[in-house]
Amino acid sequence: VHVDAETFFGGGQDSNDDGQVSEEEFVQQQSIRGAGIKEAYSCLDTDHNGQITRTEMWDLKNQFWRSKLSKLSQRELVNWMSNPNCVDTDISEYLPAIQKKQVSGLSMWTYGIQNPIMMKSELGIQNDVKRARISESV
Repeated sequence: VHVDAETFFGGGQDSNDDGQVSEEEFVQQQSIRGAGIKEAYSCLDTDHNGQITRTEMWDLKNQFWRSKLSKLSQRELVNWMSNPNCVDTDISEYLPAIQKKQVSGLSMWTYGIQNPIMMKSELGIQNDVKRARISESV
């Protein structure tokens, strides 16, 4: 299966069309520079060369799809996020929004890795450190 950078990220991250996404391109596509973005980028750039290749993106996404986290129901995800051994910050004030948006384990790819600024815009997680901790946990 061939997945290019634009398809993988939902459009536009590879702004210079070189088939790779630099940290600068990744951050530019987020609505603001916020916590979680650097952590998400570091997860995707598995060889730490400053570029995300199509292979890196696809491999990591496949690993996530096979993970236990991706299979969690909404209720199981709330339990996981409430466990300090899994997410090492208190997110209890955001649990109602997570439940209202019906966020499940599979959704955490989008919120934690692909577009971490959505934790702020859709879930109301304004605290940079909390968003970063969630991204790191995913």
